[in-house]
Amino acid sequence: MRQSDDPLVRAGPLFQPIRGILFGFIFYLLRDVFFLENNGWLVMWATLVVIGIVSTFAPAPGSIEGFIYTKLTPSKSGIGGMIEVLTQSFLLSALSYYWVKHPELSWLNWALGTLFLISMALPVLGFLASKKTGNNISRKRLQ
Repeated sequence: MRQSDDPLVRAGPLFQPIRGILFGFIFYLLRDVFFLENNGWLVMWATLVVIGIVSTFAPAPGSIEGFIYTKLTPSKSGIGGMIEVLTQSFLLSALSYYWVKHPELSWLNWALGTLFLISMALPVLGFLASKKTGNNISRKRLQ
């Protein structure tokens, strides 16, 4: 894995909209099942958990492939990571479902738009601050 001070890792949040577009494309294809059913949020969450987490093709922690092909053992960090991923997928499902079902809620559009702009601005500000002040962790290590 890359070190946490790697510029690509620090820019990671800036690449998340690409992932969001991919999710949006799939959600659009499955919109009848996800958004027209009363329990569509639950179907969406189950789909994300089964396909994206447990049955992913990569040997990731918490996945079937990870259980088979790695020597990872369930630990506090592994369980914590799984709780985080399950919570994120749950919130994505519930919030997306609610947002689509209630288009009249302009405050929700504003809130989600504001959170998106903040989450994109923070990595950019971090890059600008590190270049301006010269506070680069890897430079400090070399000295």
